[in-house]
Amino acid sequence: TIEAKFMEMPADAARKLGLDLPSPGATSNTWTRVLTAEQMQTVLRAAGQVAGADILTDPKVTTLSGRQTQIQAVKIKTIVNGVKPEALTSPGAQSTNGVPAQPYVTGQIPVGPTLDIIAYVAADGCTIHLSAIPQVTEFLRYDTTIETTAKRRVWVDGEEREAVVPLPIFRTRKMATSADVYDGQTLVLGNPMVTMVSQQHDGQSTTNTIPEVAGKRLLVFITPTIIDPAGNPIHAHGLEPFRADKTRAQPSK
Repeated sequence: TIEAKFMEMPADAARKLGLDLPSPGATSNTWTRVLTAEQMQTVLRAAGQVAGADILTDPKVTTLSGRQTQIQAVKIKTIVNGVKPEALTSPGAQSTNGVPAQPYVTGQIPVGPTLDIIAYVAADGCTIHLSAIPQVTEFLRYDTTIETTAKRRVWVDGEEREAVVPLPIFRTRKMATSADVYDGQTLVLGNPMVTMVSQQHDGQSTTNTIPEVAGKRLLVFITPTIIDPAGNPIHAHGLEPFRADKTRAQPSK
């Protein structure tokens, strides 16, 4: 099984939990650390007492060794992303069965946490190789400022009018890493960067990466556990054959 916890907390709160996150100007885009089962329980207990520490979601999935798995805890949000082609010429968009005509094109975007992961059990039956790509996508708002808002002349029910096409703004936080952990240990990922994605009116999008100087940092805790066909853990936690600080955890290139 793979259990993931997506958490947000201020950098100072993370330091109180013993998670020394890098500065926003760090060159690496993903910070990693490995915790034993006991250390993870300590972090969770302390997180419940630290102001500003929030669990976004804690999904769990059962999968096979070596199989690519995706865990999603998302909501589907409908956004305006353009104008209907038929609304650009007369008679334009038409009302149907009493439903007012809309000149806008809408699309559905999944927002929330997503984890793509492959967990491979090594030949020793204890070591697990993890390749993980966690991501959180958020819809922030529509930018309706004069400088960035497009205005189009459209037709609705045979009448010409002006339509404002707002610019949807998203925030995406994404990390990627590969690491070897022992059964029951937890891989922790932290990201000091925030990516702002703005969809343009011509269908293209722009991406800007800015440091997350203030506010909360995203932390993702990934705990793999080897189980038998009945769903019971094979190994007792706390019997790691090596210290957590000696476990390899290297960001993917």
